[in-house]
Amino acid sequence: MKKLKTNAELRQTARGALSGRYTEIIPYVLYYVVMTSLITGWTSILPYDDSLFMLLIFTLADIVSTAILSIFEFGFLKIFMQICCKKSLKNGLLFSGFSNNPARTVKVSVLLSLLLCICMLPHHLYYYMNSELSISLYFGLAIAGMLVYYILVLSFSQCMYLLVDFPTLEFSEIVMLSRKLMKGQKLRYLGLQISFLPLYLLGLLTCGVGLLWIMPYHYSANTCFYLNLVASKE
Repeated sequence: MKKLKTNAELRQTARGALSGRYTEIIPYVLYYVVMTSLITGWTSILPYDDSLFMLLIFTLADIVSTAILSIFEFGFLKIFMQICCKKSLKNGLLFSGFSNNPARTVKVSVLLSLLLCICMLPHHLYYYMNSELSISLYFGLAIAGMLVYYILVLSFSQCMYLLVDFPTLEFSEIVMLSRKLMKGQKLRYLGLQISFLPLYLLGLLTCGVGLLWIMPYHYSANTCFYLNLVASKE
């Protein structure tokens, strides 16, 4: 059983894993960003109005887009699992989610999407059931819904890594194991995510070019968090 690393130690481990491999990983990052933009951006062609019906259409479209994107995310995380385990990258890793029981990945994605819909339901109901809106209450419900969602989703933050690491586990087992792993670790994980916010702000100041280095660093740190978490339970 290994001891849990601090976030500073996890970031240091991530930097060590990426050392000398940025030129290898950046093409994957570029491809993933392009695929993400295409998959999530197609909903912009849908006609928009304020009807409840169109809200339902957009919600379903987002769930479908997120489900498809999650299959690519499976391959993207598998790449970083290989990087952090100091293994070579094989061709086709980014598409490996399509050949590794994608139904499990889609189920996890739909679970998270439905959780977001439930958390944002008071916000949407307030908008559609009131002709005169209070701006403070409107934005307050939106912020509250997102905060509740992010607090709840911390328990499921390791699901995608577990899908990659344990291809034989069923969907229900993945969800339960993620919740078990994250028990008592949510604040540590949240702190790791917050520590990257200044870097992302700096990346934006470089017109996004710096993100090509920051994204691999962030994903590697998250992967190291997962690997260390699992090792501490063995």
